[in-house]
Amino acid sequence: YLKHENRGNCIFTSKVPRDVTLRIPVAHAEGRFVFPEGKEQEYLEKLYENDQLVFRYCDEDGRYAEGRYPTNPNGSFHDIAGICNPEGTVFGLMPHPERAYYGWQLPDWTRRGSPPKYGDGRLIFESMIDYLTRKF
Repeated sequence: YLKHENRGNCIFTSKVPRDVTLRIPVAHAEGRFVFPEGKEQEYLEKLYENDQLVFRYCDEDGRYAEGRYPTNPNGSFHDIAGICNPEGTVFGLMPHPERAYYGWQLPDWTRRGSPPKYGDGRLIFESMIDYLTRKF
């Protein structure tokens, strides 16, 4: 699960309300978000100041992982799952929204009955399309 943190800077999440929890699959075996040792707090403050923090790992109720596995599957600093550049036009994300575009892609849809038509990943792609349509 991911909690949306961005206040509006990131064009990739313009359709995602702030503080909403999304179900987006995590499918990476390695890699995690880190800062240079001794610079963690300084760089984290810059991310918040510039509205660059986009997603943090959380549980299904929206509570932050606080570094705990499996909610934060890779030990990412501050539970960071996604960030953007200061302009909001470049987006780095560890989880895979393309694996949650349709409801039938979600791993537990059979236990929940019939799948929803779309999954939460669709919001990210709708945000991109909206930006590109307006910009170009």
